[in-house]
Amino acid sequence: MIAVIDYGVRNVRVCAPLYPILAVLIIFRSVLQGFGYANISFMSGLTEMVIRSIFAPLLALWFGYEGAISSNPLAWFGAMVMLVSCYIWSLKKFRKYGIPDIAKKHPPK
Repeated sequence: MIAVIDYGVRNVRVCAPLYPILAVLIIFRSVLQGFGYANISFMSGLTEMVIRSIFAPLLALWFGYEGAISSNPLAWFGAMVMLVSCYIWSLKKFRKYGIPDIAKKHPPK
């Protein structure tokens, strides 16, 4: 039982300081979904999964348990970089072409 608590504490010590990255990821994912780009949100989740699948085993070999749990913040950061770049692209697109027709048909109430 003590070992389980120790693993949980180690997980929190590694991941909790990086929760602001996760918060930014969730905000940008939601904003892009609101813009109508649900496929980008899906791709960010896929990006997280791929990063975890690659780096969790590698980091576990090199650094043990802390390396394995470090793959979560690494995946958050990778997906966040993708989402921020897509957000900037979408803002440039909106400035150039205007608001998409779908947004004009369904204004907020």
